[in-house]
Amino acid sequence: MSSHINISEHRIPLNTRYLLSSLFFFINIGLIYSQDTYNLIGDNTADLGSDCYQLTPMMGNQTGAAWNTTQIDLTCDFNWIGNFNLGVNGADGMAFVFQNTGTSVPANNGLTGTPTVPQSFTLEFDTYENNGSNTNDQGDPFPSCPAGPVSDHVSIYANGNATNPLVPAYCVADFDDGEDHDLEINWSADTKEFFAVIDGVYTISYTGDIVNNIFGSNSMVYYGFAARTGGVSSVQTFCHVSSNNTDCCSPDSGFVD
Repeated sequence: MSSHINISEHRIPLNTRYLLSSLFFFINIGLIYSQDTYNLIGDNTADLGSDCYQLTPMMGNQTGAAWNTTQIDLTCDFNWIGNFNLGVNGADGMAFVFQNTGTSVPANNGLTGTPTVPQSFTLEFDTYENNGSNTNDQGDPFPSCPAGPVSDHVSIYANGNATNPLVPAYCVADFDDGEDHDLEINWSADTKEFFAVIDGVYTISYTGDIVNNIFGSNSMVYYGFAARTGGVSSVQTFCHVSSNNTDCCSPDSGFVD
C-alpha cells in the first residue's frame, strides 16, 4: 500500500484562504483597537466618535467617568497621548486616574469627579474655586497658587485625598478657555516617575513607588478620566490619540495602539 499523500487533495481553496486571512487580519485589528475602548459611566456621558468622549454636558450637578477596558501593568512603562477640553465656565474640572477597582466606578459628586475608591492615583485639572477662602478644604485655593476666580491648578494626589497633594501644584491662569489642550501622560517603571506634559510643557511630576505604596503591590490597574460640574456647568471632553504599555509580561497588557 502506498504511503504517498496527494497534496493537491489537501490544499485549502484559494477563496477559503482569502477569507481566513481576512478574518485573522480583522481579529488582529480588533485586538489592537480594543485598547481605545472606554466604558462610560454617567447618564449624560457620550461617545462623540473618533475616540473622543463627553464626560459632562452643559448642565449643573453632573458627573461622568470613562474607563479604558484594558488593564495596564505598572511594572512596565506607560504612555498616553490625547487632549482634553474643560469648557468655558470653570466647573469643576477633570481628573486622570489610575485605580484597580474596575471599569464601572462612578465619578464622585465632589472635587473634580475623582472616584471614591480605596486605592487610586490622580492627576487633577481643577478649574473651580470650591471655597473662596484661604482654607484648604477641597484643595482650593492650592497653597502654592493664588486664590481667585481664574486661578486653576494641576495637582497629583493619592486615594482621593486632594487636600494632601503628593507634590506642589502647577498653577494655571485659565484652563477653562474652551480650547483643546494637548496632554501626554508618562509612567516610567524603572525610575518610578509619573509626569504630565500639557500643551508641550513639562507640567508636573511625581516620583515614588505607587505600585507598592498605593496599590498594595498590585501592578495591574485601570485608567481613565472623571469629571464633575456643580452649581456652574461646562461641557468637558477628552480625546484618546494613542497609548502603549509595551514590553510587559502580563497577557492583559503590553499593547500598542
